[in-house]
Amino acid sequence: MVSRLTPLSGFIRFLFCALMLAPLMLALSQNPKELIESLPTQEVDTSYVNLDQGRLSIRTFIVFKNQSFRLLNNDYGLKYAPNNRFGVGVGFAYYPLLLDFALNLKLVKENASTRMDLQGQLLAKKTLFSAHLQNYNGFNVSGSNMSESLFRPDISTYAVGGAALRVFNAEKVSLRSVLSGGAEQKRSMGSFAMGGGISFNGMKADSSIIPTSQQGYFNEQARITKTFGFTASIQGGYAGVLVLPRGFFAYGSVIPGIGLSIKKINSSETYFPKNPLSMQIDFQFSVGYNDSKIYSTIGWVNNVSGSSLDFGNRIRGNTGRLKWVVGFKL
Repeated sequence: MVSRLTPLSGFIRFLFCALMLAPLMLALSQNPKELIESLPTQEVDTSYVNLDQGRLSIRTFIVFKNQSFRLLNNDYGLKYAPNNRFGVGVGFAYYPLLLDFALNLKLVKENASTRMDLQGQLLAKKTLFSAHLQNYNGFNVSGSNMSESLFRPDISTYAVGGAALRVFNAEKVSLRSVLSGGAEQKRSMGSFAMGGGISFNGMKADSSIIPTSQQGYFNEQARITKTFGFTASIQGGYAGVLVLPRGFFAYGSVIPGIGLSIKKINSSETYFPKNPLSMQIDFQFSVGYNDSKIYSTIGWVNNVSGSSLDFGNRIRGNTGRLKWVVGFKL
């Protein structure tokens, strides 16, 4: 079996992990309380938001992660999705620091996918910063003209990127209460947001990602064995929190975007698609509960993106996370 990581993706993984570990190394050389107090914080209007500062909470959670993509033409499409996408974990929160530690559940033993999926967010004043590093190996291939799905252990994908989102009314909208729990939104409020991001992504397989039985539905340029791409995008949309009776709340956001991408495709030939446009949309829906001793949120975060591969072929990515958190305030 061949190695799943190219030298470039291996270097990106090393760099990302080094950046993620840097704050931990800094913490070892400082007083933990002083370090936490020095972290960036959100500026809030206390008539709208209670951050519950100076209070420790412990939390447990269940998470489902989706990292799939589709190869499409005008008549047909194939879906590529890994298995073993559930995880459980524990964490703690002490404003403004929140750390969660998850363990992947291997519910499928035979033909099992493997993954490394790191995602982080930091809310500093009015800007929400996010970063991700994902490497998935082994995908189930399915299509409407296939009697059963086919597992391809040789298909691997990786993605690394970051984004910044400016929330114009951040002092009155507690993104922390809906993203992680803990903080309390006292009154309903919404805000427009705008930002952008960059990402690198790639895919590799030992042979065409289209199963032999399905190759008649696609042209030769769609018989892809390797891709590499870079995308820069801008986004803008709206997010709002609705405060409900008895400590409950609901949250929703829709943030579409447009980007320019450079892609290299290896199939029956090596080529660079001429159409650089990449469309995407981020949306999140959450409901939760918060009182003086306990909080809980369940929310779905999803990103859908699509771009042309030329020759009548398209690729559509879908990255999402469903997470249920229960926290206890000490």
